[in-house]
Amino acid sequence: MTRQICRWLVAILCLWMGPIGCMSIFNPVPEPPSDMQQLTRQLPIACRQSVYVFLINGSDVLGFANLYGVRKFLSEMGFVKTCYGECFHGWWLEKEMKAIHQENPDARFVIVGYEHGADTALSLAQAGAAMGAHVDMLMYLEPRGFSFDRVSAGEAGIGRVVVVHADKSLSAGAEIPGAETIAVSCSCRYTVTTHSATLNTLSQEVAKLAMSVPLPAPSVISDPFPPMLDDPAPTPRPLSTKKKTEISDQWDFLKSVSQPR
Repeated sequence: MTRQICRWLVAILCLWMGPIGCMSIFNPVPEPPSDMQQLTRQLPIACRQSVYVFLINGSDVLGFANLYGVRKFLSEMGFVKTCYGECFHGWWLEKEMKAIHQENPDARFVIVGYEHGADTALSLAQAGAAMGAHVDMLMYLEPRGFSFDRVSAGEAGIGRVVVVHADKSLSAGAEIPGAETIAVSCSCRYTVTTHSATLNTLSQEVAKLAMSVPLPAPSVISDPFPPMLDDPAPTPRPLSTKKKTEISDQWDFLKSVSQPR
């Protein structure tokens, strides 16, 4: 009985501390390379803000994997439309995706699911495909669950599929037809999210998608040179064409001005 009470206390403590991500300090995310930041920030803001990334966490309630830090990594690169959610936020993410697609048909979508978040990531990608929103990349990080392997690369509405796992993890044997598989050498499954291979794949993909977004058409100005004054300028006074016939002498300057010259 005492052991069961302790388990419940630990579970409540994990749920209370989970949103804080207090254990993320054990798996810090490095700063984006300066050359990569300069390259991405040269892209137009409208193109960068048309790339939406959804990061979906799994059962890592204490934040050991620091998936939230990946969001900060992408934001510092200039991709501020990066959203973080838990695996039970699928309905809310689907609602947001639908609103984004209706407002911006040129929007690009990248969905990343960690552990049990792979199920939610797949459901979100399939829901986006059903509404006409093309998912450019679906990435699984250390996938867990029962449905993550039911999608193949090239499925209607889903483009690139990438699976990243530790070389000695439980998901090492899972294969998805046509998907890219990246096996990273790391100490545990919690470090897959912040591994250099994961961050490089993500940053390169979002940069490529931003380059593919068409530039917005410039606004057309009907009169590019408006008049500086509202009132028209006065017309010039006509010059007299009458020629002087009187011959003047050298003493004309002494005559009164009222007298004709």
